[in-house]
Amino acid sequence: MRYKIFSIFIHNNSLDFMVYSIYGHVCYLVYNSSLYYYEPITVLYLKQNNVLTNPVQINDVMFSAHSVLLCTLLSLQCVFYERGKQRVSLLCWVLILATTIFIAIGVVMCTAKPPSLDWLSFLNILGLIKVISSLIKYIPQAYLNYAQKSTHGTSISSLLLDFSGGILSLAQVLILCFIAGQWSEFVVQLTSPKLGLSLVTLLFNSIQLYQHYILYPGNNEVEYKDQITTTYRPETPTTRDTIKFKRIARTHINDEV
Repeated sequence: MRYKIFSIFIHNNSLDFMVYSIYGHVCYLVYNSSLYYYEPITVLYLKQNNVLTNPVQINDVMFSAHSVLLCTLLSLQCVFYERGKQRVSLLCWVLILATTIFIAIGVVMCTAKPPSLDWLSFLNILGLIKVISSLIKYIPQAYLNYAQKSTHGTSISSLLLDFSGGILSLAQVLILCFIAGQWSEFVVQLTSPKLGLSLVTLLFNSIQLYQHYILYPGNNEVEYKDQITTTYRPETPTTRDTIKFKRIARTHINDEV
């Protein structure tokens, strides 16, 4: 029963979304961890941008680690549970492969003697990959909702939490600029992965919430009931079937006696 519940959830969620999510969050975790924990990169960032505040805080590192962990668990569910006709698209695999090759070339450039690319620029590229992957990953899910004329299978609570996180992340950027007393830092943040990620999250979560509450509000419950009816038929005899079988068996025994 629980297996089939998860199967319906996976069937109504884009697997491309899962792949883009975990790949982007891994890149973002490397970006945040390096900029927060590795002091030479932090100092280089502050000098290059002429700012006083590190844009990456401990909550950003925890967010990335938490996201990688949960996306990994969701990906494992997609591997072990029934997916129906859902498959990761060829375009998704091509983009992931091309991005991985691009990252590998960046590592080679940073480790070359002499290096032709500094590590801060490389980390900025990883942050940009995260923003682009977030921009791309929401499109398949939004299209899937449109094609099915339903948002069933999409966790609305997750969307609401994600939307709230985007607002709070944007607010944190403004608060840090206010505390530092340098609003020029906000101009620098316009090109940062954190601000870009906040804006992308707010945009696409708004689209999916609009689909759920405005475009297809009545389709979700109906589709859920239909899937329950067709999917959760008991595979073992019901109580009525068992009682009927016992009566037939008892009658047959009495007839033999």
